[in-house]
Amino acid sequence: MNATASFRPSTRWKNRSPFAAMDFGPLTTTSLPYTMRSVTCPSLKWCTDSCEEPNRRKAMDVFSSRKRSAIMRKVGSKNTKPELALRSALHRRGHRYGLHARDLPGTPDLVFRSRKVVIQVRGCFWHGHACANGRQPKSRKGYWGPKLDGNKRRDQRNDARLRRLGWTVIVVWECRCGTSARLERQVKRISRILDSKPVGGG
Repeated sequence: MNATASFRPSTRWKNRSPFAAMDFGPLTTTSLPYTMRSVTCPSLKWCTDSCEEPNRRKAMDVFSSRKRSAIMRKVGSKNTKPELALRSALHRRGHRYGLHARDLPGTPDLVFRSRKVVIQVRGCFWHGHACANGRQPKSRKGYWGPKLDGNKRRDQRNDARLRRLGWTVIVVWECRCGTSARLERQVKRISRILDSKPVGGG
């Protein structure tokens, strides 16, 4: 299809599109409404960076950088799906624990005070796990690299402080809770550690 064309929507498209009543006349790629630019793309696909069309569709964030940062800060670090699944499985086994102890370094997710054991349930992406989900994005490396590396360094500092205070630190990764079988393996591992610790944290 030529880059300039007369646009005549099909009958099916007319019945459902808010643009049906508009007379666009001769069109170019850039004059089309944003959601319709694929109509004139030579490949008949959405324009991307790999498309040869000169006027490429650019992905744009609908939020300002300040608003986007505020949204990302609200991404939950507590009561995540893996954490809730692990808590439920441990509770069924009879284990009782405290949650999100602010008086301890790193605010551990689960705290077994009588045995001086804490559990950190960590998301693979945000905390840099060595798995497929923990890979850093290829875009904006100057932003994501320092941010995710900083998360890892902070985790290491907090874990070291907890151990110096006499706590046993158990890290459970998100990917290790993805299926019932994987979750059960983690519960068994944690149970063995808890059973090896005498009440009183000795």
